[in-house]
Amino acid sequence: MVLRLNSEGAHNTELAYRCLDTADQKIDEALALLGESVESAAPAAEPAKSGSLTDGIYTAEATNDFSTVDVYAAVRNGLIDDCVISSSGDNDLLTDELRSEWGKAIVEAQSADTDAITGASLTFSAASVKEAVDDILARAAGSEAEAEEKSGSLTDGIYTYEATNDFSTVDVYAAVRNGLIDDCVISSSGDNDLLTDELRSEWGKAIVESQSADTDAITGASLTFSAASVKEAVDDILARAAGNP
Repeated sequence: MVLRLNSEGAHNTELAYRCLDTADQKIDEALALLGESVESAAPAAEPAKSGSLTDGIYTAEATNDFSTVDVYAAVRNGLIDDCVISSSGDNDLLTDELRSEWGKAIVEAQSADTDAITGASLTFSAASVKEAVDDILARAAGSEAEAEEKSGSLTDGIYTYEATNDFSTVDVYAAVRNGLIDDCVISSSGDNDLLTDELRSEWGKAIVESQSADTDAITGASLTFSAASVKEAVDDILARAAGNP
């Protein structure tokens, strides 16, 4: 009697193990099928957007009866990736907020044909921005890239910095291309601002030529406060472009 119970117990135990093995196998098969289903149902990653423009840093200047407008555009993967607008002049009415808004609208629309600009009340400034952007797009759509033979170690891009002194607020915009400062625009504002358009232009060209603000045109200037602010701005831009924030 005891032997029969042991035999039946062994048989039942073996049967239970077989059932467990079969259950584990079914679970593995189900998990495998589920995995395939999830994998096949997963959406494919969106490919990075690209366009037909030639990558690079582009600048254009346009003038109107009220101001001089400079536009800087960075083209990456064939599309306008960043756009900075600066303006200067005794009768300049463009504000920082408006320049920023227009720059973002240009990136979004990939042109200046956007309501933010074409519908603006500042028609002269808007026309100058459109003129500059159209010029940039025409050059970026050309077969040859805008490139200088010389190159440096700075990181390409558009850099801006604002510095203040007892007389004015100074903004410096620098475009770095092929590792070098390729263009530099200085703007200033304030009730006691003494910088003229001619002097700002002269200093900007001197910075490009010397690749720094350590140039006689600036360090030897009689407007010591404005010169110091420009140097502060350029030094900061160079540090960031060199990877030293």
